[in-house]
Amino acid sequence: MHSRCPSARAATAAALEGWSVLYDKPSLDGSSKLNIAESAGSEVLGVVYEVADDERPLLDRAEHRYDPIDVSVTTEGGRVVGALTYRWSGPAHGALPYDWYVATAQAGAAHHGLAERCLSDLSSDVEVDPIAPGVRPVSEADAAALTDMLSGSAAGGWRQRHRRSAQTSYWRQGDSAVVMVDAAACEIAVAARPGAPASELIEWAQRRLGGRAKLVPPAS
Repeated sequence: MHSRCPSARAATAAALEGWSVLYDKPSLDGSSKLNIAESAGSEVLGVVYEVADDERPLLDRAEHRYDPIDVSVTTEGGRVVGALTYRWSGPAHGALPYDWYVATAQAGAAHHGLAERCLSDLSSDVEVDPIAPGVRPVSEADAAALTDMLSGSAAGGWRQRHRRSAQTSYWRQGDSAVVMVDAAACEIAVAARPGAPASELIEWAQRRLGGRAKLVPPAS
């Protein structure tokens, strides 16, 4: 939250009654992301953050394609307060979530000391996408540092050869390989440590673009 809204402060744990957790929001990375849906007799446990009013646009941009909704939640102390949350209200997406995404949701709940029931709701024995074991997104702020870590001409050429577009995303597999996926051009470029296997990352990127991607060699 702090990376999105610097003023964010965790105020209290709370329950959103009459809603449940599911993974059915389509993501630009081809997987499904967390969502909430109205469900009588259920509740969603979470954390209420206080955020400065002028940072609300930052939060809206971060929660891309989710709809903001006003809800009433019950705090740990039993108070009912108003809050803002986000939900996907479009058609359900049938793809599986990625393992790192489910693990991140569980880690967040554990960090805030939410009940074991919350952790169960977030996992619910969810089947995760087997295509991308260990593949994780890279923030734009991390991309330069990761590329600098990768030695050899391939990494340097990769940085010089490609211009980012609005549909470009970075992904990594451990600290050995980074891939840039340009969804608009259906191109992928990979930088890897000398001798490090990158075939699994390339296969993942190609599948992510429906097999249409071509591997672009680094500039010489």
